Amino acid sequence: SQWSQLESGSPPVFFVSDQIPGDRARWTLAHEVAHVVMHHLPSDDPERDADEFASEFLLPANSIRRELRNLTLPKASALKSYWKVSMAAIIRRARTVKAISENQYDYLIKQMGMMGYRLSEPVAIAPEQPELLPEILSVYRRASGKTIRDVSDYLGMTESEFRSEFLKDLTGIRLVG
Repeated sequence: SQWSQLESGSPPVFFVSDQIPGDRARWTLAHEVAHVVMHHLPSDDPERDADEFASEFLLPANSIRRELRNLTLPKASALKSYWKVSMAAIIRRARTVKAISENQYDYLIKQMGMMGYRLSEPVAIAPEQPELLPEILSVYRRASGKTIRDVSDYLGMTESEFRSEFLKDLTGIRLVG
């Protein structure tokens, strides 16, 4: 995440690699949102803060605690399909909400390593496509007076690259500028 150094009052920009799995992209975005929201002031451990925010945002304790009891790798895999975060994040969350003990956590993490899941987890989660992007761009452009070219320049892209990357598959939507 990055705040513009060029324009005061500009919104933050988030960059996420399109090479990471969808479950990791969700976590990364939630983590980066935390930095933008929480870290205007110094913190003792901003990374831990951001991870705690992402964890509660994506896996709310009150909603998931019961599901995390008696956690196994197959159960973590099934929960991954529903919550759309990595099995590792689910196992960490089970530990932080005290649904499993430290020993159970260690055992599950070791099992993941032995099965090769630390490098490549089963159950692929497709990257999400932003559904509100055209509306967000429209509101931003109306409020700021920016054109598509201004927005693409701000992101360090050509207008053609921006349209191809962010405005593809938007049938019925016409953004001019």
